[in-house]
Amino acid sequence: MISGKLLVNNFYYDNGNFLRINNINLDFPFDHNLRFKKNLNLIAANKERLIKNSTGDLKFNFTIDSVEISNPTRLKEPLKIIYPGGGFSGLSAAMRYKDNVFEMPMMQIFMLNGLVSLQDTVFNVGSGDSTGMQYRMLIQIKDIDLKQLIPEEKAKSITDGKISADMLLSAASLKNFLSDTNGYVSIYKIGKQFAQQGVKIVMPDSSPLLNIIVDEWTIIHKFDFEIKEGLAYVKILYSKGFFGNIIGLDGNEIVQERRPIEELFQKAGEEVKIYQTGNLQSADNNNE
Repeated sequence: MISGKLLVNNFYYDNGNFLRINNINLDFPFDHNLRFKKNLNLIAANKERLIKNSTGDLKFNFTIDSVEISNPTRLKEPLKIIYPGGGFSGLSAAMRYKDNVFEMPMMQIFMLNGLVSLQDTVFNVGSGDSTGMQYRMLIQIKDIDLKQLIPEEKAKSITDGKISADMLLSAASLKNFLSDTNGYVSIYKIGKQFAQQGVKIVMPDSSPLLNIIVDEWTIIHKFDFEIKEGLAYVKILYSKGFFGNIIGLDGNEIVQERRPIEELFQKAGEEVKIYQTGNLQSADNNNE
């Protein structure tokens, strides 16, 4: 058995190049059993946790007041990406490690004019064999404003950069992380421009006509992803816009099944680069 406690008091980090982590505090007890051989199933979870989960009376034992990074849109200027809010530090977490299981009932992060919370996080180390390792986490994103990470000229054309989402992810094994992960992701608030790019991520081979219909004739409300064995089953919910009603557009959803997760990540990375460079128009032309 290895037991101990990690203590950090009022620690500041500055790399001299616009990365500053201000006032780190940690009081983290741990117990690890080197002879532990039996892995218990600790990841039972379902979508109802998004509604039923309750944080209860927690004591935060890990806090960071604020984090500054190099501003991705303004050279030689810092961006305070994490900062205090609601009487709390920018990042606050309650966590412990006992019986070879890391538990974090709650973490909250105030960033980009919104809030990210992680609830009911469990990482089961077990005997240390990746085949038997497990994890589960619920992530809730509320009104994160992505416009702050986009070059100013490009950001001017974005009417709403805020995004809200719920994610519930788990795996009964970590031998193959992506293929072993199952879960549910719901992006239930997303602005028009980001929604259009989201469709290009989910449906990269869509026809120019479908792109016009999505961009001009529909109002996208939600992206739902069900993740199973390395594949994503996607449902995009929309309503008819003005022109969609005129032409009598049918249906209210687009379904895309069995999209490999690795391909989605790769395409998402490409779309992120488009926004970072502000080269959206040329990318759209390449897709035509």
